[in-house]
Amino acid sequence: MKQKELLQIIERAIKAQEHFLTDVAQNDNPQVHLMVQVVRGRLDALKCTKEAIEGNVFALKILGEGAHP
Repeated sequence: MKQKELLQIIERAIKAQEHFLTDVAQNDNPQVHLMVQVVRGRLDALKCTKEAIEGNVFALKILGEGAHP
């Protein structure tokens, strides 16, 4: 798989996760709140991966050293 194709797939995944967060923003269901936490983590991971592929590994290095933003 080429880098450009991988970036496109990651970008679609980011948009899908952001869309989910927008859709459930007003939901008070405790199960949905747990799902939101999982999706936020997934979104952070996708964004770090995208940036690393694009050449910016700074955020990924920080996470790898155990620092918490």
